[in-house]
Amino acid sequence: PNGNRASAVKLRIAHAGGTAEATVDERKTPPIDGLFQSLGTFEFAGGKDHPATVTVSTEGADGYVVIDAVQWLPVAK
Repeated sequence: PNGNRASAVKLRIAHAGGTAEATVDERKTPPIDGLFQSLGTFEFAGGKDHPATVTVSTEGADGYVVIDAVQWLPVAK
């Protein structure tokens, strides 16, 4: 977190059910171990024809947008 970061970073998550959107405030400390923020829980089809993607946008950013990691975690159904 830093005061020069964007307060509403827009992200788009492509998954098996379509596309979801999320917003992250990079001025605040992430809630998960101070390192990560959950963007949600999604199903992914897998395989090279169905890549899991997160698209980060700087549109309307009011500061620097910095993304240095995306963590994918399996969850039980």
